Parts: sequence; structure tokens; C-alpha cells
Amino acid sequence: MEVHQQSAPEPSLLDEMINHSGHVEELLPAEPQAVRIVEVVEETDHSFELNTDLLEQILLNPKVADKKVAVIGVAGAYRKGKSFLLNFFLRYLTWRSKADKVMGEVELDNNQWMSPNSPLSGFSWRGGSERDTNGILIWSEPFLMKDKNGEEIAVLLMDTQGAFDSQSTVKDCATIFALSTMISSVQDIRCFLMPHPGLKVATNPNFDGKLVDIENEFQQQLGVMIPRLLDSHALVHKEINGQKMTCRELLEYFKAYMRIFKGQDLPEPKSMLMATAEANNLAAVASARAAYQKEMEEVCGGDTPYMSTNELLEQHDRCKSVAIREFRNARKMGGVEFSLQFLDRLESDLQESYESYLKVNNGKNLFKSMRTPTVLVTLMIIDYIFQEFFQLLGLNAIAGLFSSILCIVIGALGVWAYSRYSGHLREAGGYVDDAVTYVWTNFISPNANHLGPLGGAIQMGDALGSGNRTTNSTNSDNKKRN
Repeated sequence: MEVHQQSAPEPSLLDEMINHSGHVEELLPAEPQAVRIVEVVEETDHSFELNTDLLEQILLNPKVADKKVAVIGVAGAYRKGKSFLLNFFLRYLTWRSKADKVMGEVELDNNQWMSPNSPLSGFSWRGGSERDTNGILIWSEPFLMKDKNGEEIAVLLMDTQGAFDSQSTVKDCATIFALSTMISSVQDIRCFLMPHPGLKVATNPNFDGKLVDIENEFQQQLGVMIPRLLDSHALVHKEINGQKMTCRELLEYFKAYMRIFKGQDLPEPKSMLMATAEANNLAAVASARAAYQKEMEEVCGGDTPYMSTNELLEQHDRCKSVAIREFRNARKMGGVEFSLQFLDRLESDLQESYESYLKVNNGKNLFKSMRTPTVLVTLMIIDYIFQEFFQLLGLNAIAGLFSSILCIVIGALGVWAYSRYSGHLREAGGYVDDAVTYVWTNFISPNANHLGPLGGAIQMGDALGSGNRTTNSTNSDNKKRN
């Protein structure tokens, strides 16, 4: 099938945003469109590059990350109308996702989605003999649909580079086809023979994809085929090892498959099986980690009030048990011994997450956050009193020493305040915090019992701000266990 009008420029991996530090960061476009997630570097060694940043933004979007996923892709020879056909899939899903909200269940033979007078847009397409698609592209916004059981499922559309063109090697064609079929939900292959769209499509250089310019027989069969593929009763979940995948888990499979196809030679079936087993266990780790983070966010997230370190540790242990139980209950490939290394990785990830939550929680502790300026101001007052006292006694040398110390303390307070409110000199501000913590731990806190009511306040603050000691003891315990 050949067509002659392109609907939109194809995105490039070079369309990136570069910040002032020189770090390259690519962001999803504001409006949904096709984005390239796998690029074939044909100018050098025909290697494959995965755009991990874009793929993570799509698959880890909170709206879809933990929803089951269906991946619908097209693959085959170049210049046969793959992208052209995929845009009708896109039109149907766009209409269907809106129609379900308004009309509820839609009849299978409802052809309102076809919009015969609208130009075809979405994935880049055009006629001629030159290839139009490079690598693998997916639509940047998954469609949320209901499956036959009424469960909400994320639907991804995937376009692939055509095979057997003059620029691609045999390995390029085989790799693209293998990746697309391994990622695709559809494993039960069936046939649907589409008629030719008509001579007007093949010969008119101004053809823009309007259905009114396409033969009626093609339109009729299009209205039969697409609902049979994309209707809620026909959607096929992505499954591996009998387990339905979520978008979060699919990301791990994508990464694992890309690693084994990076070499110069096509991988052996055994290597592909091991990559699938690895991705399967990594997906279980990702799901378990997400379960831990969801539980912890509810008890100590950014909007929750401060809680004591001991209580936070109890919540960590509880959520950690939930996560490990979820990992062990997940269906995994590779056997028990193979999965143990991923269990260790999960425990390490959970410990890192706990330390992050601990820092956030300690930041909510007003006493701890104000410890440095309080101690420094107190030292300034005490130092000033001693300076004046020794001047009255005529001991100017000792008074001068206290005056020098006072200048140092004032300078430290100024550096700390500037660091906190400007974001600059952060390392210097950290040194000031460390120095104050040393003074607090070794001189002020041990003598709190001799300071009356002030000492009681110091002891209470010490109890509230004991997060670092607990963290250190927790870390040492983990190191001993490991």
C-alpha cells in the first residue's frame, strides 16, 4: 500500500533540551505525538540506542505505571503502509477513549470513529520509494481502555522501521522485527486480508489520508478489522510467563532486550531466555519497590507531619515486609537461586529509600532544622559576655581571644544563612552543620542535666533529633547481615 502525503514530521533523538550545566535532557512534548524510543545509528556501526529517559516518562507516568498494558505494533517490509494503517488505529483509540466516557459501552459496528473528511495525522507517513520510519516509535500518551473484564488497561501503539530497504542491514531488519514481536502483546497470529485502497491513493501526490478519497471496499474492511483488534473484548494483555505485565514492568523488559541486541551478532535463544528471566525478576523488584514507596508515602510523605525516628523505623520494617512478600509471591523465571540476587538488590533499594524518607522526615523536625543557628547565636551571646567580663578585669589578651572567636562564629552563621537561602556554598554550609553537631554532641548534650529547665529542653530536642544515630546503627546492622 503506497500513500503520498506525510502528516507530521517524525521526531528525532536530537530534539533535546540542554540546560546550562551542559546536561542533555529530553522531555516529552506537551501534545501527544509519536516519539522515537529506539534509533538505529546507521552512520557508524548500525548499533541500536534506547531512549531510556523518554520511555521512562511514558511508562512510569503515575496514571499508567501500575496498570496492565497492551502493546499493539506493526512490523513488516518498508513502503507497505504500516504507519498509514497505524494512524487509523490511533484515530479509533482516540475516539473510543472519549466515546466510552460519554456513551459507555460502544457497539462493535459503530463507525463514527472513521471521520471520512478528516486528514490522517499522527505517526509520520508518506508515499514514494524512500523509507520514512527509523527505529521504533510509540505514541507518547497511552490510551486508557476497559478490557473484557471491565479492568482499566493502558494501550500502547508502536510503529517500526520497515524491513528490506536499501539502507538497512539484515541484522537491522531482524533486530527491529524481533524487538517488536517480543514487546508486542499479540502472539496469536491471524490473517485479515485488506483490499487495495484505490488508484487515487497510489497516484495522487496531494492525497492527505481522507477516507473519502479511498475506495469504499477498503473503508468497509477497515471498519471491520480495527474494532476486532482494539475493541475492549479483543484487547490482548501483554503476558510473560503467564503473568500480565504492567507498564512499570514492561520498562524492565525493554531495557533487558535492548542490552542483548546491542552486540554485533544476533543473540542466541539461550541468551534471550536469560535476558527475559532477568527482566522478569527486575520487574518483580520494581513492583515490590513501588509497593513499599506507596505504603511509606501514606505515613511519612511530604505532606505528612513529623514522626519520631523509632516510629518511622517501625513503619519501614512493616512496609519492607509487605514489599518482600510481594516479591516472593510474584511468578519469577530462573529458579530460586537466580532470584536471590534480586532479593538482595530489593533490600538494598528499600534501605536507600528508607534513608531518603528519613532525611525528609528529619527536615520536618523544627528543632533539628534550627539547631545550627540556635547554637551559633547562643555561642555568640556567651562569647560576648566573656569578652566583656575579661575586658573589665583588664585581661585584654584573653578578651581579644574571645573577640576573635566571636568573629569566627558570626562568620560561620553568615555562611550558613547564605548557604540555606541562596543554595550556594552548600559544602561550606555542611561543614558548619557538622561543626555544630560536634559541639552539640560532645559538649552541650552531655551536660544537659546541669542546666536546669534549659537542659530539659535540650534533652527533648536530642530525643527528637536522634535520626542520624538511628540511621548509622541501622546501616551497620545491614552491613553485618549482608
